[in-house]
Formats: sequence, C-alpha cells, structure tokens
Amino acid sequence: IIVRYRSPNQVTGTQTYIWAANSKVSDTKVRVVAASDQVYGERSNEIDSSFDEDLASIEAKIRAQQYTKYFFQKSKSLAQLVEDEFSRVGRKSWGVMQRNEKGIWVLQATAMPSILVETGFISDLEEEKYLHSEQGQDEIARCIVNAIKAYKGQLEANQKHAIANQNTGK
Repeated sequence: IIVRYRSPNQVTGTQTYIWAANSKVSDTKVRVVAASDQVYGERSNEIDSSFDEDLASIEAKIRAQQYTKYFFQKSKSLAQLVEDEFSRVGRKSWGVMQRNEKGIWVLQATAMPSILVETGFISDLEEEKYLHSEQGQDEIARCIVNAIKAYKGQLEANQKHAIANQNTGK
C-alpha cells in the first residue's frame, strides 16, 4: 500500500540559479576554474587566452578570478533570458537567484557559464499536473531553447562587434 501525503503549498513558478558571487564562494569557483584542463572556449578581450602557467602563481590566480567573474556575468545573462521566456508565456518567475551551497556541482564545478533551472514546484498539485503534462513539458522546453538561442545570438553579435572594432583599430 502506498500512502501519499501532501502539505498544502500555494507556491508556483520558476527560478533559475547561478553560482553566487561573494568572495568566499568565488574562492571555491576560482579553484575549479584554475584546476580545469580546458577553459570554456569563448574568449574576451578582457581575458587573456593563455591559461597554461603554474597555477600556484599569483598571475594564474588573478586570471582564474577574472574568468570566474566573466562566467558569473555570462551565467547571469543566460539565466535572465530563461526567466524572461518563462514570464513571456505567463509563468510566475521568482527571478535569477544566487546559490552557494556545496554540492551543486552543475554550478560550482564548471569552468564555463552555468545555470540551474527550477521549472516548477511539485509540492503544488496544479503545478505538478502542469509539469507532468505534455503541454507543460513542451512549453518549458520551448522557453529554455528560446533563451539559449537568444543567448547564442547575443554572443555572436558581441563577437562580430569585437571583430569589427579590432579591424577598425578601436
């Protein structure tokens, strides 16, 4: 016999998490970024693309901190696009949240922009039904895909802008 208990909960909606940017947490993220064999492929004029020096050096630590800040900004941008898409289709958005608890490896142990999307609250019966429905799953997937396409478009536009500025000497 399976008995199912449900506590009344009226919370619904979405929220997207990024790794917190405070100094204590940044140290953890910096260590992960510094220890990475391969750093996220996107480059910026602000970030030196060579990352092969001794990781114990102060220069390597500074470079890892720069990457960490860079990834934070990119993660924040992508997370906001995801939440904007959810809002556009009428979902309640709790916004972009910062997370710093240990063990959230999708956010902590990455040397690239990263987000964790919470698509709803199964503790609310109507929300659970929506999340289990084909329509709900299609809508959620479409929102995330649209956000990723918009993010990719932003990256490509920024890259074209940087190349144009480089060619004109700006």
